[in-house]
Parts: sequence; C-alpha cells; structure tokens
Amino acid sequence: MASISVRRMCVVLEKNGFIFQRQNGSHRIFFRTVDKRRVTVPIHPGDLRITTLRSILKQSGLSLEEV
Repeated sequence: MASISVRRMCVVLEKNGFIFQRQNGSHRIFFRTVDKRRVTVPIHPGDLRITTLRSILKQSGLSLEEV
C-alpha cells in the first residue's frame, strides 16, 4: 500500500464530492450530502500512516485505486 500526503487525500475527497465542513483542532471534517458520509482527516506533518489511510478509505467508501 502506497503512502499518501494529507494534502493529496483532501484533494481526492473533494474530487469525489466531499465538502470541507469544519476543522476541530488538527482534524478536518469532510461531508458528502449524497450518502451522508462524514470523513475525518488528521492534519499532521508527513504522509498518512497505513492504518489511518485505511480508516479514511473505510469512512469515505472509496477504494485505494480511486486515490
């Protein structure tokens, strides 16, 4: 599984219909009204950890190929 930056993950989410809703500390929260999915992305330096990436993909319903 490849690593991905936080910035790229946010762009991928926005391209897939997620809208930046709010930020709570160091976490950005995206929301998609079509299926009412909410995704939390931690804003930390460096690439996302594999476990965090899997969690974001599960929350968003996206696959690794779409990233």
